[in-house]
Amino acid sequence: MYHDLCVPYTSSQADFQRTLSFLVELSYTVIAISLPPPSGSQPNNKKQPLVLPTLPPSPAGIKQLLTRLTLPILSSSDLPNVKLHTLQQTYDLVALRPTSEKTLLLATSTPDADLISLDLSARWPFHFRPKMFSAAVKRGVYFEICYNAALIITTSTTGSGRKSWSSADSSAGRWGDLIPPSDPATARRNFIANATSLIRALRGGRNVVFSSEAATVLGLRAPMDVLNLGVLLGVSAEVAMEGIREAPAMVVRAAKARRIGWRGVVLGVQIVGVQDDEERRGVKRKVDEEDEDVAAEKMEEVKPSEKPLSKRQMKRLAQRARVEREGKGVDAVRADVVDKM
Repeated sequence: MYHDLCVPYTSSQADFQRTLSFLVELSYTVIAISLPPPSGSQPNNKKQPLVLPTLPPSPAGIKQLLTRLTLPILSSSDLPNVKLHTLQQTYDLVALRPTSEKTLLLATSTPDADLISLDLSARWPFHFRPKMFSAAVKRGVYFEICYNAALIITTSTTGSGRKSWSSADSSAGRWGDLIPPSDPATARRNFIANATSLIRALRGGRNVVFSSEAATVLGLRAPMDVLNLGVLLGVSAEVAMEGIREAPAMVVRAAKARRIGWRGVVLGVQIVGVQDDEERRGVKRKVDEEDEDVAAEKMEEVKPSEKPLSKRQMKRLAQRARVEREGKGVDAVRADVVDKM
């Protein structure tokens, strides 16, 4: 099954329904709708319950239609104030979008985040360090690459579906320490540079998820096109295919486990019918203190003749047999002499 975990929600029901139908034609079966962040400084306020917009009915062919929330982290104090487990009870996926080096380090060290989405169309004022990303990969953190930044059609749209590259975007407060692009050509150039650097930091693109982040059908691409784009950015064809199949499926399953599970609960499974490794390999077990007497009795029952003879004992036995044979020969000669006399 092919996944697209970032499809922005639009107020136009006709355009949004057309986008979902086109995703089905491109063989996508699991789609996550990216909803706008809730209004207010604290989206987890229990006094004001979150109200999600009414979604259109999913067209035939979509097996899972998920809801997603992307939280921009502008400072290091934003993430501790947000209760992710509360948001995960409302949304199927909760993604973090850091905007600085400190917030990126904080997001990679947060175990409750379902996904880390990076805005690769902007210019990052620092280099992606492999050490930080390798530690996050070991903890099972997945990173999202939205390929719509490499296209002319982008997510922040006007009425025609094209982004308005104005100075208002830089003052909107969603960029943080990032340097916003000034035109589509700069966005594409930043995307290629940032994506290759991210894949290099992830040691070949481990734990990478490819999504569209396209608000219109003009920004969508088929799975094979996404695979070719991943190969162009520096990952292998197998890893690129995992980025639209196995990796997003793991993200969805892990998010569901966080939503319906409880921290600290461990499920013990007893495996029956598997032989002990020591018995199968014939390795002698260590004798416990309680079994020392039993082991001593078994050692006493072993006969000395069953033990292999050393070379010295074999030489002594051969010499003794030779002496006995020579002694019998002398007695026989003496007996012959006596008979002749």
